[in-house]
Amino acid sequence: EKGVTGLIATNTTLSREGLKTRGPYPAGGLSGRPVRAKSLAALKFLAQEAPPEMILIGVGGLFDAEDVWERLEAGADLVQLYTGWVYGGPETVATILEGLLDKMDRLGLENLNTLTNHARRR
Repeated sequence: EKGVTGLIATNTTLSREGLKTRGPYPAGGLSGRPVRAKSLAALKFLAQEAPPEMILIGVGGLFDAEDVWERLEAGADLVQLYTGWVYGGPETVATILEGLLDKMDRLGLENLNTLTNHARRR
């Protein structure tokens, strides 16, 4: 209705719930592993509720191929790395891609569209 073609689910949070360290915490958004579960839940919700043509971008706590795979299985069309890339360095993307290819080989998948399409049709 408003011309939106995609959504990023999700980015940072102001919540400090579940952190193992005690405050005071600096102001600003928290990213990385602490937002992983909430981000995944938001993505799964959007995959069920958004129109099938809506592009969904999964973010929040992605550090390795398993994290990316989980987002694709949940319905992400794309993923965005930030904190995982900052901590993992420039080789993070190549390592994730190698891990995805290995998993695809083990499962006999030619491409990742199978995961995303399945998740969006549920």
